[in-house]
Parts: sequence; C-alpha cells; structure tokens
Amino acid sequence: MITVIGISSSAAKAVTKLDKNKYQLLLLFGDYIEPRYYKEYSTHIIGRKTLGCKGTGGDMELGKKAMEESLNDVLSLIKGEEVVVVCYSGGGMAGGITTLVESLLKQNKKVSVITSIPSKIEGPNRLDKSKIIIDDLNSLSADINTIVYDNVLENAIEKYGKEKITLLQFFKICDEIAYNKILEIIEND
Repeated sequence: MITVIGISSSAAKAVTKLDKNKYQLLLLFGDYIEPRYYKEYSTHIIGRKTLGCKGTGGDMELGKKAMEESLNDVLSLIKGEEVVVVCYSGGGMAGGITTLVESLLKQNKKVSVITSIPSKIEGPNRLDKSKIIIDDLNSLSADINTIVYDNVLENAIEKYGKEKITLLQFFKICDEIAYNKILEIIEND
C-alpha cells in the first residue's frame, strides 16, 4: 500500500483528488477548521498543545514543534511502505516536514516529497523559508520533487494571458501539477 500525506489545506487539495480506496490518504492540519472540509478522509490535527488547534500563523518553528509533538501519532497512522509527502514550503506547517521525512526514512520507508518554491510575489520571507526547507530535505535520502511557482505562473500567463489568470486559478493549476506529480510517482512504482 502507498500512503500519500498532505500537510496543510493547500496540499490536501491535490491529495484528495486521488482514489481513497486505492491509496491511504492522510491529511495533516494545524488547526481545527480545515478538517471539517475533509470529513470523508483520514485527518489528523498535529501539535494540539503547541498550536492550540489554531495553526502556525506562518511560523515554521511552530510547525516543527507541532510535528515533533505529534510525530509518534502520525507515524502510527501510516500503513504504507512507500510514502509520498505533499507539503508546499514557505508556510508554517512546512517546518515539520523534515522531521516527518527523516523519521520515515529511519523506518526504511521509501519516501518521495513534493514541495514548492513560492513565487516572488509571495514575498522574500516565504522564499527564504522555502529555501531552508528544501536545503534540509536535500540533506536526506528522499526523492525531492519541487514545483517552482514562478515557472508555473509564467506558463499560465503564456497560456491564458496576464489579464485572465486569477490567483485562485493559479493555485488550482499548482494543485493540478502536484496531483499529476503524485500520479507520476505512484504509477512508476
């Protein structure tokens, strides 16, 4: 069995496109609001003590502490020997991805990660955070797949026109790219 984990609401959108009867889908959130939208999926709120079920507010250190707090619970939920982790870097929940991936690798699981490099329009803070996460992930022996948002944006503008692409459409395109990347990973194994 393959387990696909979506960390935060943005990753959940791509993960929930998969057949939940074919793969184990696990959605991890830092707040109590998002799981309400995914009642038919296996959801878990991480870092209840650390975050108080209120999310990270973009703080990666809080995301890391939340994952450390809930790591044993999360690991006990994972049934697959192959794990695909989807987490877009730059936000606070991404702070815990390295902790999770490192633990999965220690359990001899085959791990693939889909992450992102935020667009320049999201600001230097998110870009700097994503670089830290990607550098940390690259130091591990996991398969890292990166979606570069600025490249996606350029292609979307080229395809649809600058005036026609909204932010919502842009993120839907990113979700579709992540979904296709998940399929590529799981179908090649």
